[in-house]
Amino acid sequence: MSQQGPACVTCREKCRKCDRTRPSCKRCSSKGLVCKGYPEKFRFCGLATRGKWKNQTAPTSTSAAPQNFPQVPIQHGPLVDDQGSFSVITPSDHAMSQVSSPSPSAAWQPPDHKSVELDDVLMLDRTEVLLRHLLRLDIIRSFASPRRLCFSQDLRETISSLSGIEFEQVNGCPRKLFLLMGRILEHGKAHSEGGLNDSQLRCLLESARFELYTWNANDGKYPDNDKRWMAIAEAFRHACILYTSRLIDMGQPAESAIIQISVTAILDHVAEIPADCYLLELLVMPLFIAGADALSPYTRHYVIMRLDNIKAMAGVGNELIRVLLKSVWDARGNQKKHDKSNIPWMWFTRDNSSDRENDYLII
Repeated sequence: MSQQGPACVTCREKCRKCDRTRPSCKRCSSKGLVCKGYPEKFRFCGLATRGKWKNQTAPTSTSAAPQNFPQVPIQHGPLVDDQGSFSVITPSDHAMSQVSSPSPSAAWQPPDHKSVELDDVLMLDRTEVLLRHLLRLDIIRSFASPRRLCFSQDLRETISSLSGIEFEQVNGCPRKLFLLMGRILEHGKAHSEGGLNDSQLRCLLESARFELYTWNANDGKYPDNDKRWMAIAEAFRHACILYTSRLIDMGQPAESAIIQISVTAILDHVAEIPADCYLLELLVMPLFIAGADALSPYTRHYVIMRLDNIKAMAGVGNELIRVLLKSVWDARGNQKKHDKSNIPWMWFTRDNSSDRENDYLII
């Protein structure tokens, strides 16, 4: 039976499509070849075998060797880097912020001080964890402009298929929604680079939005049976719907029913998570997306209150989120009475000192 996951070693070596049948690939059997099986961990099959990395090895202990990551307890809380970059807050963010650099004497050394193949380094458990972390941040920064999306959809799907339930535990967003959002951003990137015209983009986004509307939270995979995971999933789903609606028509007034229905749904599902529950920290991104289109004073107050709940729990907060929200709210407050034109939050992430139209400072 065909399964998801990496191709078998033999098919990789032959540079052909694998049917991923386990325990042995049927394509190998049909060719009279011995299937060498499947890698236990995710690896970049091409990075160390093609192009400038061909036959290259990882540094030895006599040079800039990779360093061991100390074991640290996972703590939950927001994180702001030195440049004030905005990011969705998840448990892995704070945990990684607590990792201190070992002394030079503690540098990782290969057995018998021999060089290690770069592929071996990429097979390490921490490499897969880091890739999941980077993929999530890649999605987030692309919210300011899809053209900033760096990783391919194939890579996202590979990491998703090889990850256990910790994927949802770290991201909050169910992987199917995560992959769908990645596909939506890919469409936006293709459009910005001239690969799709307006009508093609709209057709693809309408189809993706329909998938989001029809996705059932009961079909998601969750770390445990706590029903609050489904509330988190629904908050992410409506955040994706809201952002997709904005991509379809960026000028749509915030007062539009399709916008406010999503805003209300996000905040209703966030309300299901108590202030003292660490799961609330997974919802910074949906809170921000909803807050950017919040219209009434009490709705905006609720968004800030929930962000304060996260700050109180984690002991640190991301003030840039507040700055962006306040910038949008103040700009809307300064509009003329009958002016209902939209003010996207992305406007306030641009470098006004630059002549480039899409020069973004953050995210």
